[in-house]
Amino acid sequence: PKYDTNEDSIVRVSAAEVRKRLARYYHESGIRGAVEMSIPLGSYRVEIHPSGLAARVAPPPAPPSLKHRQIWVIAAGAAFVLFLLILAVFLSRRETATGRFWGAAVKDPAAVVILAPHPVVYTFTRETFQRFRGDSATHAQRQMEALSGPPEASISLKEVVPIRDQYLGLGSAHAISSVAAMLAVRKKSYNIRFGKDFSFQDIRHAPAVLVGAYANRWTLQLTEDLRFVLADRDGAPEIKDRQTGKEWRLNSLRADGWTPEDYVIVSRLFHPQTGRLIVALAGITQYGTQAAGEFVTDEALLQAGTAKAPEGWERKNVQFLLSVRVVEGVPGRPQVVAAHYW
Repeated sequence: PKYDTNEDSIVRVSAAEVRKRLARYYHESGIRGAVEMSIPLGSYRVEIHPSGLAARVAPPPAPPSLKHRQIWVIAAGAAFVLFLLILAVFLSRRETATGRFWGAAVKDPAAVVILAPHPVVYTFTRETFQRFRGDSATHAQRQMEALSGPPEASISLKEVVPIRDQYLGLGSAHAISSVAAMLAVRKKSYNIRFGKDFSFQDIRHAPAVLVGAYANRWTLQLTEDLRFVLADRDGAPEIKDRQTGKEWRLNSLRADGWTPEDYVIVSRLFHPQTGRLIVALAGITQYGTQAAGEFVTDEALLQAGTAKAPEGWERKNVQFLLSVRVVEGVPGRPQVVAAHYW
């Protein structure tokens, strides 16, 4: 019990030798297990503990060529992603043809005023309907059914009743709907005015869209000095080029408004005094006015129509002369006949 191993030189030498052999064994053999044995300095007791090899072992270095290849792949991928980001930003900021056409109106702080045409519509007195249809003619029949009678029948002027500021043509309704929907998508407020509910002050204080041709006196007044104008010859409507004298007429236009073709003037002007935008959509008939509304709100049509436009055309005045085919009462996609910028 009084024996102290620390004072025994043989024990000390033997313990040192065992330490060396254990260290040499682990170093030279390369064998590593989950545990290792060691004899700490100052002690002669064998300790068994986790080797910690998994935490200390580093992955083998990759061959130089593989490292370089990985670097190039990563760099190329990063460059491609950066290119896509730059392209996305560029495309998002590039203004569309529709945006350029309507930009001045959308950016204006005032709400856009859309002026509907105000045609005069005629109907017959109730007594006239009863004379041709009998006493059983109802109010609904007078509203929805055309009056008919023998060809030799005559009607006096007092039996014809003019109606003002109450009706709107289908083509104008389509055009107003197209423009209103386009403005709504761009979160731009607008007001629709009818008939006499419009004055020259509205044009001075807000961007304006004038819908209709011969049934909208503001369209006629504000475009009468431009290159392409609405005109008539021998009572028949036409479009005239004031520079060349060329005319476009509807040779097959019937009295009821049916036609297999139509011509349209789209005018986009800046008010000479206020700088506010004025857009006039004027077809000779309702079919052309409907096509005009489609032209100024359809991105593909405006892109094609402005493909040859001068630089900065969105800051210029412009007139488009369009033609449109009408099939079974439905206008097709308008085609640009001529364009004038100034």
